[in-house]
Amino acid sequence: RVHGSIEAFSYYLGVYNGQSVATGRMGADMDSYLLNASVGLQAGRLMNNGMRLDFRGDFLHSTDETGYYAFENAFAISARFGIEQFDLRAEFMNGTSHDDQAVSGFYVMPSYFIVPGNLQAVLRYENASADTGVAIGHNRYADRVPSIYRAGEDYFAVYAGVNYYVFGDNLKFMLGAELAENSGPGNESGQAITVVSGFRMQF
Repeated sequence: RVHGSIEAFSYYLGVYNGQSVATGRMGADMDSYLLNASVGLQAGRLMNNGMRLDFRGDFLHSTDETGYYAFENAFAISARFGIEQFDLRAEFMNGTSHDDQAVSGFYVMPSYFIVPGNLQAVLRYENASADTGVAIGHNRYADRVPSIYRAGEDYFAVYAGVNYYVFGDNLKFMLGAELAENSGPGNESGQAITVVSGFRMQF
């Protein structure tokens, strides 16, 4: 892999190989390759006015149609805007499999620090759609609900919650609720309401 930055511009390029014969997941054998490339721009640094404005583009290519990764080609474009206690993040993603089935989706996530540096309110909206017959994966909580698991190719979710930061992203508490719905071209559909709580610590 090769990565670096030039002032506000950053770049990354990596090639990975290996796939497990037993599981089809990335592993020890040398019969598949993944290419990952990304570029980023921290435009807020150039403005020097306290505004956070970042852009990023990512691309992934897989050579093996039987491997763990579903896409032959996938790309994502993300952006972040922030000023004072307000922050807004968004991303659009599109992927195409080796048999030309496509999935695309986006999320929008605004947040606001009610208590600067400590208590943050967060909202998130997600929407994804795929070609007919493609079952979209959901988060690990919605997957446990029989009526929503692999229900169809249209998916959306709305999340609302709060984060409490003790030491930035290195130590924080999270609490929220998410409404998710999945539906297909027929009558199959399902909804799930999930209450999520968490404690995150990293070094």
